[in-house]
Amino acid sequence: MDLLMLLMAALMRVYDTENSDMLRSASNRTRSFINDDSLLTDFEAKWLLLVTWDHVPQFPVESNIDNTATFQAALMTDGIYSFVIFNYEIGGMQWNPRILSEKNLVIGYGVGKSGEMNNVQLNSNFFPTEDSRYYPDIIGNTGLEGQWFYRLEDNNDLTINYRQYCTDWRKSEYEDLNRIQTCPCSIFQAFFDFRYGFSQRGLPGRLEAANNVGGQTFSDDLINDIENAVGTPFCFQPRFAWFGSTVRCCYRNDGSLIEGYGTDVFASSFVQKYQYIEGFFFDSTAYYNWFYSDLIPRYTCCEKSNDPYYCDLYTEVRPKATCTNYRPPFFGWMFGDPHMRTLDEFEYTFNGLGEFILATIDDDFFVLQGRMEIPKSDDESVQATAFTAFAAQENGTSKVQMTLNDNATDFDILINGSFYLNKTILNSGAYMPPNDPEIIISLPNTNSTGYRVQVTWSSGLSISVGLTSSVLDVVLSVPEEYKGKTKGLYGR
Repeated sequence: MDLLMLLMAALMRVYDTENSDMLRSASNRTRSFINDDSLLTDFEAKWLLLVTWDHVPQFPVESNIDNTATFQAALMTDGIYSFVIFNYEIGGMQWNPRILSEKNLVIGYGVGKSGEMNNVQLNSNFFPTEDSRYYPDIIGNTGLEGQWFYRLEDNNDLTINYRQYCTDWRKSEYEDLNRIQTCPCSIFQAFFDFRYGFSQRGLPGRLEAANNVGGQTFSDDLINDIENAVGTPFCFQPRFAWFGSTVRCCYRNDGSLIEGYGTDVFASSFVQKYQYIEGFFFDSTAYYNWFYSDLIPRYTCCEKSNDPYYCDLYTEVRPKATCTNYRPPFFGWMFGDPHMRTLDEFEYTFNGLGEFILATIDDDFFVLQGRMEIPKSDDESVQATAFTAFAAQENGTSKVQMTLNDNATDFDILINGSFYLNKTILNSGAYMPPNDPEIIISLPNTNSTGYRVQVTWSSGLSISVGLTSSVLDVVLSVPEEYKGKTKGLYGR
């Protein structure tokens, strides 16, 4: 009887988690056969294929209608470990091998991808003669009559079924992250929008360290695969995780935004549940949360599943990042002695002396002040003035002051009138004052010399103070929602 006829004679049934009684029975039987691997003693099947061949006549059927065989295969898996139980009806294996011209019977299993075969019929301890192979209703490798048991893989506790992992993760994610998050539409906008900073991959060893902290531990091969992803150097993220979520914005070499999954896990743009900031003030807890809640799910669902269906599962709760509704900020800035350009793009020259309000926003919710002095010079005839200090504060946050030093070669950063911030630590990453999570001090995206320092508040307001030719200048960045709510030298 050929394979097609055998399949036509078979009764096939599939059981999944909705058929818990059958799965429970199969799992119990499987565990009773496992005696050499403690990792499998908790095996619980999630899927079972039960195929029964009932009174299948021997080939040729016409002359062997009474020579029948009844047997069954139960194939089961929990998504990682897989087993098969062969049941042969005791006394029900009635095929006559003596009338066969070819005796090519196979009992066991084959692994299609590797070509590995387990042919138990060749084991003379069970089948001493060629004809005896046709009567497997003897005592099998389980110690029971007519019952044989095989494990079908060599997986371990680090093995991942990527599709199952993605499905299970999606079921655990009930929170629909806020979709207000948006990205600048181009890399040019990202560089000059003070609300966004570089989204770094993390220093070497970060992934390995996260993999050893709680939760599921992943194989070294998986961690190395992620570590070796090419990615793109042009990724940005909000300096603050607004509205309880954040976003990662990655760009192609031509400056265009990658929406969703790109070439790999580090060249992709998605809303994220967590984010971290690399550098001197690195927060390992934030990184570990991002590793387990954002990076690993994105990698398993969109990279390793090899099926867009699972990446779609990921995007149900981690939407693709787009630049929909992105609005660039407004800028007020100055140059020279000084020439001012207001938020509403009016230009004028101002040579004041003393302290002035550059901007007050939304009824003093935010205030930016500047001090103008006559520069120190051996030429007493010099009467021009220049800015030598700036101070800014948003309601309920730390006050930040930047003051030109005595020889006009650098400027100092003073927080709350008492703490001097050493600018060199900003080379390692952004600084957030203790007990004040609403403000970040950093080097801007386009400058790493320390001659320009940026301060960003969680509201999206930001200033960038720089030193050029012994003179301080400040750029004020104002989100669109504050348009028309500003007063001061930077106008409306």
